[in-house]
This record gives sequence, structure tokens and C-alpha cells, in this order.
Amino acid sequence: MEEASEIALLPLADGVDLSDPKSDGAKILADSLTTISKQKGFRKAYHGTQLEHPDLLVLVVVWKNITSHTDFTNTPQYQPFVKNIEKILRAPAFLHHAHFRVPFEEAAKAPVVEMLTCYFPADINYPDQEEFEKVSDELFEAAKTHSEGYVGFAGGWVAEDLKHESLIEEIGGKGKAYVAAVGWKSVDAHKEFRETDAFKKKIGPMREAAEGMQMYHVSFTPKEKAE
Repeated sequence: MEEASEIALLPLADGVDLSDPKSDGAKILADSLTTISKQKGFRKAYHGTQLEHPDLLVLVVVWKNITSHTDFTNTPQYQPFVKNIEKILRAPAFLHHAHFRVPFEEAAKAPVVEMLTCYFPADINYPDQEEFEKVSDELFEAAKTHSEGYVGFAGGWVAEDLKHESLIEEIGGKGKAYVAAVGWKSVDAHKEFRETDAFKKKIGPMREAAEGMQMYHVSFTPKEKAE
């Protein structure tokens, strides 16, 4: 089974300050990451708050496969782990798994990562998926050529069907999703690329193919596997 990256969005409770390593919130997060890093099948984790919405924590956990994550949820450590991290949340976490075609590290190593999710009808066929991968790759190859602030890219399809407002006509409002993680030297570097002719030419086919898109930026901090 292929490597899977768990992408979790965690709404932080009021007053939680993760920027101060001595704060209760930061200590709870550190303890939670340590627990995850000791699990069988864990490869690496990345965490950071959305730059646009600092009250949303983004956690990406790279597992050997989805089964490795599922196995963790069945261990004696899991319920204490959940109860601990819930102390800093105002609402339940939302999570899904992406199968990135190259290691997530290719994007996550950058100072800033653009996390772009593209939504499609649930019945999108394999040739259309391959075509979208092609136009997506072409956009970020253009970034590599035309932007000094581009660092790297990882893209892949989400294992689960996801809800999005653009999929209101789908059963349950759910459909397929593709996640593009794009590393930049800064948010401004991303914004500058968006003003280029290369971007304007290549983004068109992506927008035409997808039913909807959602994007935010994160500065990730890595967590290695515990020894």
C-alpha cells in the first residue's frame, strides 16, 4: 500500500497560544506529537497554524500507509491522546488522507507552504484525473521557471470523498479532491507569481476542470520519528 499523508485541521480554543513553547497549549501539542511519533508506521509530521486563520492548526502526518494510522486509533494510547489534544480545541478535528505522488517534504521544507485543495464530482474518471495531474504539474513547472520564490511541489488525490460547497449537486455534497502543496520562500513570492503571465495562462485549465478550490498558507515545523 502506498504512503499516506493524514491532513488534519484542528480549530483551536480561544486563548490557546502555540507560539510560546512554555504555554500549556504548546506543551499539549508537543506531548501529542511525541505520542504520534512513537507509533508503528509513522514517518514524519508537520504542524503549523494557517497564516490567514491563526486559530486553525494544520497537522500533516506522513504514515507508511492508511492502515498504519488506523492501527494507531486501535491502540491503548489513542483515547488518552485524543482527550489530551481536545483540551486545546474548540471543535472536533477534520481529517483526510492524501496520497502524494512525490514526498510531501518537497513542499513542506519551504518557509511557507500553499495548501490548495481542488474539488471534483464523485464520479470523475481516471483519464480526467490523469489530465488534471498533467495541467497541475504544468502550472508548478511554470512556477519553477518563472518564480525565484518557488521551492517545491507535491500533489496527490485524497482517499476519502470530501464535502465542499461547490459539490452541492453531488450525493451528500461530497466528491473527489486533489491536494497540491506548493512550497514558497514567502507569501509574497506566491502572490508575485500569481501576477505573471505564466500563472494566468496555466491556471485556466485547472480552474475549468475543478468544481471548486480552497487555499491557505502554512509555515510548517517538522517532527521526526521518536527514537
